[in-house]
Amino acid sequence: DRSAWHELRELTDDPSPILSLAAARALLDIDAPVTLDWLIPVIARREDWPVARVVAMLKDLGPDQVTRPLIAGVEAAFASDDKARQVPRLLRMMQVAYPGLSAPVVRKILARTSDAEIIAAALRVLYDPRDLDMLRTYARHESWVVRISAVRALGRIGMPEDRKLLTDMLSDRHWWVRYHAARALIRLPSTTLDDLELIRGVLPDHFAADMLAQAVAEERAR
Repeated sequence: DRSAWHELRELTDDPSPILSLAAARALLDIDAPVTLDWLIPVIARREDWPVARVVAMLKDLGPDQVTRPLIAGVEAAFASDDKARQVPRLLRMMQVAYPGLSAPVVRKILARTSDAEIIAAALRVLYDPRDLDMLRTYARHESWVVRISAVRALGRIGMPEDRKLLTDMLSDRHWWVRYHAARALIRLPSTTLDDLELIRGVLPDHFAADMLAQAVAEERAR
């Protein structure tokens, strides 16, 4: 009911996350295109709104409606004083946007930041093989959260020639990096589980061998 528009908009500032998020949902049902333009900055600020709930809400609208407002919101957040908090949050929602349209702004952010959380969030939404060289560089980043995002992205779009890099990452000092490197190896094109068993047999690092064995066992159990 459009007559409730102004009251609902005020309710999006309510301290209650349940009430404010319900108001946002209602506003999107009334007029999504108009609502999204001012709601995206609200989403960036409302850290008490669960990301999964917001993503589900945006996914219901579809990429045709949410891509442009999300891109504009990310650009505005990156230019703000609170970019360290807002940009990673909005980038997590880019999964519902068209990757081809969102990639340019993601690359621009990566070229202009050294913040590990922002970098990690940006790498999560890269799906273009043209970004492989950049991902390979970030796989050696000093921050483990960046390395995880990089190896996960290599699992999505990596090539057979990334096998050595990911094999080396099995010896990373951080457990989660090793785990995701093993999962990424499994997803590489032209790599079979038998190939990975052969790799495991010649790994000098027993922690790396154990991690790969665990990932192969998980995959065989699927």
